[in-house]
Amino acid sequence: MDDRSLVTRLLEIGAAARRKNADAYATPSDDSDLKRISAATIANWLEELGRHRLIGDVQPCFTDSGAGFRFQVTDEAIRLLSDQFEFDAWLNKIIPPTPEFDVFISYATDDSAIADELRNDLEENGLKCFMAEKDIQVATEWQDSIRAVLIGSKRVLVLLTPRSINRPWVLMETGAAWALGKTLIPALSQVSVKDLFDPIRRHQARVIETTAQRKALVNELTDT
Repeated sequence: MDDRSLVTRLLEIGAAARRKNADAYATPSDDSDLKRISAATIANWLEELGRHRLIGDVQPCFTDSGAGFRFQVTDEAIRLLSDQFEFDAWLNKIIPPTPEFDVFISYATDDSAIADELRNDLEENGLKCFMAEKDIQVATEWQDSIRAVLIGSKRVLVLLTPRSINRPWVLMETGAAWALGKTLIPALSQVSVKDLFDPIRRHQARVIETTAQRKALVNELTDT
């Protein structure tokens, strides 16, 4: 079990105990996923989560395998777990995931040809890129997949054209990238900077209307 899974599971069992009884304690050694984790590791993470005001009382206890701990979560932990997006963002700050993609390309379906050209150019330069229609398999829960990839991507390239600048899903992906603290690169085609909205307007935009401009952007992303 990696640290991200461990932290998530600790909070989940704490929340489950709290929902049954406000005074109840969760015992990691009673959980099939956590019972093989050492008491020292559990103690370290309970202390860390306590610093984030997610763990309240912690007490030593005896388990089938020896000494261990039991604990209670706080109201803040319950609140955080109730919002998956906020929890993912918080977890990403505490335990950053290993990025799976160098560039997440956000675009409207009508601009897939332009996005595909950018992807090909970037991948020819050795960068791994994500495009929803290329990388999400049929029958996948695509909202969850996109959220997970956003969290695991180093940078977000948002392709803005007259066809995409006001599309809800592009706006949502852009807002999510901003909330997650990702490097955001607006790439403009047939729109101007004055047409942009916050938070995109706060970022340095690149125009990609010519082959030379597109190549310059690809070289910039390759070198950073």
